[in-house]
Amino acid sequence: MKRRDFIQTVSAAAAGGILARSPFGTAKKLDRIGLETYAVRHAMAENPERTLAAVRAIGYTDVELLWSFNLFGRTPAQVAATLKNEGLRAPSCHMSADTIFVGWERSLDTAKLLGHQYLVVPDFEDWTKQTLDDWREWADRFNAAGAVARKAGLWLAFHNEAYHQKPIDGQIPFDVFIAAVPQLDQKPAYVEQESAKDSGGDLADARANFEYLHALEF
Repeated sequence: MKRRDFIQTVSAAAAGGILARSPFGTAKKLDRIGLETYAVRHAMAENPERTLAAVRAIGYTDVELLWSFNLFGRTPAQVAATLKNEGLRAPSCHMSADTIFVGWERSLDTAKLLGHQYLVVPDFEDWTKQTLDDWREWADRFNAAGAVARKAGLWLAFHNEAYHQKPIDGQIPFDVFIAAVPQLDQKPAYVEQESAKDSGGDLADARANFEYLHALEF
């Protein structure tokens, strides 16, 4: 969710009374605020340890890691050590859909090492989602992999995009997928900041977004 969309959503919710203040007049704030490391990918590519330290110094408590970027050249053990040193949690990660096909159980062990609860597939390769049957087959794969994940105390999740709503043969493919995956869990919400073009811009945007979210009262 981009920040401008998030602002509009929160404003609409407040107008409708969904984010009403406590009846005793005590405003509440977010206890934990997370950042997708994709949002600071330029800085992470330069120096993951320094970037995670900067993210924590800004005030973030949680991050979403990128397995799809090979953890920016660090081993899971190295990343786990950095998270511990900085006092950060990583409740979720983005990973390739291929992960569920090869070494899935080993990946679940890695997820536990990193403190994950959710393993999020952000998309499928274009050539594997051309038909509704493709989406149904992905649903079957998710059901099987998800069952293994639940036995390990973890969740397999999916990050949907607007283009997943484009009809195929008169049906919305994402709806077909969701209907066939009854136990699919939605990932935790993170605000996706506007993409900067360098490491300095990454962290400046991250700070601006944190300050906005930290100031929210509801």
